[in-house]
Amino acid sequence: MIAAVPAYQAEFQAVFGAAPNAENTAQALAAFLRTLNSGESSWDRYTAGDRTAVSADAVAGYELFIGKAGCAGCHKPPLFSDAQFHNVGLEAGKANPDPGRFAVTRDVKDLSAFKTPSLRSVAISGPYFHDGSVASLDAAVRYMASGGKADPNKSGLLVDRKLADREIAQLLAFLDTLTSHERFDPPRLP
Repeated sequence: MIAAVPAYQAEFQAVFGAAPNAENTAQALAAFLRTLNSGESSWDRYTAGDRTAVSADAVAGYELFIGKAGCAGCHKPPLFSDAQFHNVGLEAGKANPDPGRFAVTRDVKDLSAFKTPSLRSVAISGPYFHDGSVASLDAAVRYMASGGKADPNKSGLLVDRKLADREIAQLLAFLDTLTSHERFDPPRLP
């Protein structure tokens, strides 16, 4: 427990004027997480002018991403998210579907809708989707490109894009360039 560590007690007192508690511990954690950025990817270097930072397949993948594949409809650059809630059909046919955003809004249009995740460092952040039901990025991309399962509340942006295997490979090459390569030096703990 954080409050049991004298050095943390002193730090929390200095910053929050109080001992560690549920509220200020969450605030401290949120402040720390905001210092972790994913902006040193190969794609960031490419868009900054380094034309050698990514492969031709990755560039073709980006063109698919913003065009034929329709990914940018929800995964808007540069954060690669629209921070909105969408139903992608993952809960369709389940005996006990996860209500998603509906649990908060009680609006039927939000049934099984989940917040669009950022695709920053997506190549190393599996398993995929809100429930971790898809193990590989390849399978996740193929699911999304296929239009997902039929669901009356599924986002209209999700349709079968009829992508060839080569196009899927190019999308994956692009997504891999979104992986950030910053080095994280963990803080020294008391």
